Amino acid sequence: MSAAAAAAAASAANVAVIGGGSKQTQPIPIPHPLSLIRLLPFELTRTCDPLFGLSTDAVSGAVCASLLAARGVAVTLFDSGRGAGGRMAQRREVMEDGTELRFDHGAPYFTVSNDEVARVVSGWEARGLVAEWKAMFACFDREAGKFTDFEKEGTIKKYVGVPGMNSICKSLCLEDGVVAKFGVTIGRMDWIQDRSSWLLASLDGRDLGHFDYVVATDKNIASPRFSGLTGRPPPLDLSLLPQLSMMIQDIPVRPCFALMLAFSEPLTKVPVQGFSFNNSDYLSWAFCDSSKPGRAHVPLNSQSWVLHSTAEYASKKQLIKPQLRVEGHIVYRPISAVSLLAYYALD
Repeated sequence: MSAAAAAAAASAANVAVIGGGSKQTQPIPIPHPLSLIRLLPFELTRTCDPLFGLSTDAVSGAVCASLLAARGVAVTLFDSGRGAGGRMAQRREVMEDGTELRFDHGAPYFTVSNDEVARVVSGWEARGLVAEWKAMFACFDREAGKFTDFEKEGTIKKYVGVPGMNSICKSLCLEDGVVAKFGVTIGRMDWIQDRSSWLLASLDGRDLGHFDYVVATDKNIASPRFSGLTGRPPPLDLSLLPQLSMMIQDIPVRPCFALMLAFSEPLTKVPVQGFSFNNSDYLSWAFCDSSKPGRAHVPLNSQSWVLHSTAEYASKKQLIKPQLRVEGHIVYRPISAVSLLAYYALD
């Protein structure tokens, strides 16, 4: 490439970056996503006012946008979701009596094992975006019918967003230098040689503008899965970069079902606020969502829980989905509550 383009395929452990400005044709394995930022001073010498476009899966894209903006870079963030959050999303339900319930039905918390990330999270904590969840965790053995390993599950420091897990992404997307556009799926990415920039277009054909650099934190932008969802080829063609293509395919996508439950009174027989499951083919984790700090919206004396399925169970039940693809868009076909419950309850 004659101009720089950054394409990051993010996972929990590493990022792959393609730096055209340095004449590299092979992806650079980087031990942590934050390391991407250290490459920028070298790359940014190519232009006075670099513009970044991000196609994001929410949390990694929001963090990347925030760190870039802090260096004076203008960033536009595109997310196909309705709002900030992604895997750190929060669900809001209003009951018939007007009671409002909220559930962190995605990631229940996050942990820190890297010094760089610890410094970033410390800044979030000082701003009130996150707080430590000092909860007791354990493991529930389904066959024995009892809780075990209390200390083993509870020793790792856990953080949650305040007042919800999506609060982190929401705040980062509102920072100076970041323009967040939700409900936008990238449909095309074209390198315009005479302008030395990337031209992005949405799935419905809208021109999204020219950008000096592109960062992709969602593997679907270069994955065959994009075609399965939209009926169109992935917007990022990696046919000339087979090594990067293989790295992206190696990033696992594991399905998970979330069951959100609200109780009118606390579950006094459950001695912990979170637990994993042993010897269960269906459930992997359970979390008392209302026990998290900063949850002022929790109705008095009530308790809310989120249960996550095993990936194996979700994979099996995903074979038949209550949805159809119509003209490139996902739509849901009518399905009754009784048939839905029966389908997911039966093997």
